[in-house]
Amino acid sequence: MVIKMAKLTNLIYCLNAERVSANDGKGDSINVMGVLSALTPEFVPGTFSFSIIFLY
Repeated sequence: MVIKMAKLTNLIYCLNAERVSANDGKGDSINVMGVLSALTPEFVPGTFSFSIIFLY
């Protein structure tokens, strides 16, 4: 049995992202809000929270 790892092709720092159904019903789109050019927190957090959205 061969298990393949996911391949990362794009990485976007943003404040929020959500998967939205496409208007044609043939797939999904990603709605990204608050795109950041760098990760610059206002304070040093104890932990980071993040989401990963897989496109297939």
